[in-house]
Amino acid sequence: MTDFNSKKYLSGKRRKVLFVVPPQQIGKHYGRLASFAARMPWMGMAYLAGAAKAAGHQVKVVDCEAENVGFGKLREIIAEFMPDVIGSSSVITNVDRCVRTMQIAKEVSPAIVTVIGGPQATIFPEQIISERVIDIVVIGEGEITMCEVLYHMDTVSELEMIQGVWIRSNNRIIKNQKRELIKNLDSLPSPALDLFPLNNYKPAAYNWGRKIVPMLSSRGCAFKCTFCEVNAIFQGSFRYHSADRIISEINSIIDLYNADSIQFWDDIFTGNKKRVYELCEKIIKYGRRFKWSCCTRTDRIDIDLLVKMKDSGCYLILFGCESGNQKLLDLLNKDLTVEKNLKGIEMAKKAGIKTLSTFMLGLPTETRDMTLKTIEFATKSSLDYAVFPLFEPYPGTEIYNDALKTGYFINEDGRKIQASYTGEKLWVPNGRERKELEQMSFVAMKRFYLRLHIIFSMLINMSGNIPLKRLFALFYGGINYFVSAQFKKVKYGTRY
Repeated sequence: MTDFNSKKYLSGKRRKVLFVVPPQQIGKHYGRLASFAARMPWMGMAYLAGAAKAAGHQVKVVDCEAENVGFGKLREIIAEFMPDVIGSSSVITNVDRCVRTMQIAKEVSPAIVTVIGGPQATIFPEQIISERVIDIVVIGEGEITMCEVLYHMDTVSELEMIQGVWIRSNNRIIKNQKRELIKNLDSLPSPALDLFPLNNYKPAAYNWGRKIVPMLSSRGCAFKCTFCEVNAIFQGSFRYHSADRIISEINSIIDLYNADSIQFWDDIFTGNKKRVYELCEKIIKYGRRFKWSCCTRTDRIDIDLLVKMKDSGCYLILFGCESGNQKLLDLLNKDLTVEKNLKGIEMAKKAGIKTLSTFMLGLPTETRDMTLKTIEFATKSSLDYAVFPLFEPYPGTEIYNDALKTGYFINEDGRKIQASYTGEKLWVPNGRERKELEQMSFVAMKRFYLRLHIIFSMLINMSGNIPLKRLFALFYGGINYFVSAQFKKVKYGTRY
């Protein structure tokens, strides 16, 4: 492992760098729940932009999702800024649009160097670099690699030696080895959130606060869930910022962006309980009061830690219980039991912290009875919120192979299609139908939320904790979701 050092790049040529979040229709993915969907800054891209800025480059970010920018307008922005380098981060749902973005850049000027990174680029570099409009694929962690590319891009022989990239050079594909992970995350510059249109973002319905800003205090996950892409990027490691660095970033977020709420986006915030306890003590000591939420596992908490988290401002924990059936939890390699999940939820409730869990419906080998068992688990637990997305197998993950053996892909018209590493497609387990799974997702939401104590709890929890505009939008969306589904055909997304 190594550290990031921006000073070594300051002697290089100053480049114009454009990072782009490609256009996307939220409704395509979230369907009926589009009005509840969060739209927040891409933190990985924010870190890349921060690294490029620290290395002395002129950096611009265009978040087409947040700014409602289509490909036509994006072309104009690229032509006006005329970057030396343009980069995007690829995930399973946006690869085609990343490629389209790079195609537009090349049409504006063939001299623009096009770069794609992210999970899909890391897992499928060969497929990504096969697109003729892409010059460089960044594999794994990108901050050092991107700065190396910007520093050496004028010298082909040096560019071809950079670790962590696949490069199209002189009609050849150069496949270099992966770069070591960054050992000391504190060596990284703060993410350049100032380059993002923060006023255009919308938090999820359950988030408290007037102005909510995301943060990452750690990277990676030591667990090996079969459905997760995280290990492809971070190689099973778990690293974290120091408590002092996190406190410094919190102070900056509050002061610069007038934030009153922070959402920690770590995969497992309490992966190291000792460091979280220390962080909470420092938050309390320094007296900056704000609300915050996090994601973690039910087996990475204890009552003492939860009480300290509550005292420092934590109001919500997002768990990934995923299923109420032990056989399916074992299939996912969650290394958790149904009982442990229930105990963790109850423990958080005892500490006064609200809880939310995700539950994936339609897993490989999942029967209708198993789906009903998961819904029963959610409704009998003391969860405050729950979501029930349909399972979506990601290429490159362990469970993807199970999905190929136990189900099939269809397109939006319901026709069977071949599996691929990208594209909008829906997966259906053998013995089930997509329409039935979509209905089960609705049944789950109805059984969970249309209970008097949940409705009253949500009213009490959210009154005074979120702005009135968001509160009205939330309840309008809820009424529209449940009522519309009864009287007219509603549009389903790829997961909801």
